[in-house]
Amino acid sequence: MTIGNAKDTNALLMNASVDIAVVCEPIGHNDYTYRPYYEDRLVAIAAVDAPEAQAEVFNLEALSRRVLLTREPGSRTRLAMERMLEAHQVQPFRVMEVHTREMIRETVARDLGVSFMFARECPPDARIRVMKLALEPALISVSGYIACRTERRRHPAIRRALDLAETLSAG
Repeated sequence: MTIGNAKDTNALLMNASVDIAVVCEPIGHNDYTYRPYYEDRLVAIAAVDAPEAQAEVFNLEALSRRVLLTREPGSRTRLAMERMLEAHQVQPFRVMEVHTREMIRETVARDLGVSFMFARECPPDARIRVMKLALEPALISVSGYIACRTERRRHPAIRRALDLAETLSAG
């Protein structure tokens, strides 16, 4: 099992280094089979004692006074965040690139900046406040899929993973 950004995960799947992968926004290639797995939304995260953490809904204007912690290029989180900021014409005070979700959470917990993550990627942490974004769902939502190479979809373990994804997404 490995965890990577969207670009790395798609590359592993394409070169058959992994049997199945959880991907966002499928690459749409006939050599791959996809099953819907989950829906998720961006949320804002800040240290619990940060001024913006007192609100239920994060105000994007707060970014003009704060350091924005962002993932590396190629990350779906970063792409969704950039799309959201561009649509609302928001310019952060400063941007700092951090390469893993875990590092972003630690940096946020120490109140060195604020960030955005998908809600499913935010495990409970008493040091961090998770806030909703009152924005158009199309700007902050993502769909996840279980993907495999089509020629391998009949392998028992892969078929079971695809069936589970279908069951979970229906429920």
